[in-house]
Amino acid sequence: MPWQCEVCTLINSDDDRMECNLCGKLKGTKDPLAGDEKAKHMSLKAILKAGPEAFDTEIQEKRRLEELKKIKGVFGIILNTETPVVVCDCIAFLRARGLYTEGLFRVPGQQDIVDAVKERYSMEKDEDVLNLIPCEVHDVATLLKAYFRWLPQPIVPEENYHKVLDACRENSHKSKDELEEAVFDAIADLQSPNRECLSLLMQFLREVTQFSSINKMTSTNLATVFAPSVLRSPDSVSAEQAFLDLGSAISVINILIRSNRELFLPPKEQVIKATKHKP
Repeated sequence: MPWQCEVCTLINSDDDRMECNLCGKLKGTKDPLAGDEKAKHMSLKAILKAGPEAFDTEIQEKRRLEELKKIKGVFGIILNTETPVVVCDCIAFLRARGLYTEGLFRVPGQQDIVDAVKERYSMEKDEDVLNLIPCEVHDVATLLKAYFRWLPQPIVPEENYHKVLDACRENSHKSKDELEEAVFDAIADLQSPNRECLSLLMQFLREVTQFSSINKMTSTNLATVFAPSVLRSPDSVSAEQAFLDLGSAISVINILIRSNRELFLPPKEQVIKATKHKP
């Protein structure tokens, strides 16, 4: 399993490697400055060992993304691409066959079909899984929801969770434009590939709402369905607080869906390349 260095925050893809690929710290080493809110950065020894590149955020970001791409698997792994094949395939399938389906994302699919499709994707073959296994619209919609629910780290990670919700809470009394701007600014702070993958989902959900008179799925309905997975509360949040946070989480997703503001989408060519399903 991949692991994250607690000193420099790099995600290392090799579970057997005991030293961080960036700062050289041993796996499990605590950052001596971690308790200091004003000094959340690499320790001096780690900086000296990493060299000048430790100060270059562009190089560090490039290394982080390179490490993510080495992570193997499809389900239940850290998000390692802006365009997961499952997400791209499900969107292509539902765009072609599901937009007019009443209760899209609300009505559950057949669990045995969902499990079979999940297992086939886990084989990581270059194939059109959704055409190999007979699927109905609700099966694929359930699979797409489950993909985000099964992520070991939520697509909006713990370090961004409170900031995103606070952007909604603290600006709820302001105008619609000011509220949207605050929420989009908070989403912009997400790192890649999370920001782009989230945008890919939100863009499709905007399409779904265009047919809400037929599928009965308004932005509020969709936000209610996806908020528990997309804005999943971290383990450090109590069950009571998570319940209280849910209303704000739904509001954030609702804003992202109904807004006309530009999302942080991955390149169209990248989405096409990642999509194996041919409707």
